[in-house]
Amino acid sequence: MKNTLTTKEASKLLKVSVSRIEQHCRNKKRPLGKTFGKFSGVWVITPAEIKEFRKVGKLPPGAPRKGTQ
Repeated sequence: MKNTLTTKEASKLLKVSVSRIEQHCRNKKRPLGKTFGKFSGVWVITPAEIKEFRKVGKLPPGAPRKGTQ
C-alpha cells in the first residue's frame, strides 16, 4: 500500500486531532478511510481522500441545526 497515511499522519496534514480524524473515518458521509477502511485496527487514508476532505471542508462543531440537510 504505497502512498497511504495513518490517522496520525492525516491529523498533522489536516491540522485536527487524531480522534477527530477517527470520527470522520467512522462517519459514512465523510470521505476519509473509505478506500481501504481499517487494516490491523488502523484506518488507512489515501491522498485522494485527503484532497476530497479538503474540498468538502470540516464539519462544524456540535449537533446539526434542525431543518438543514
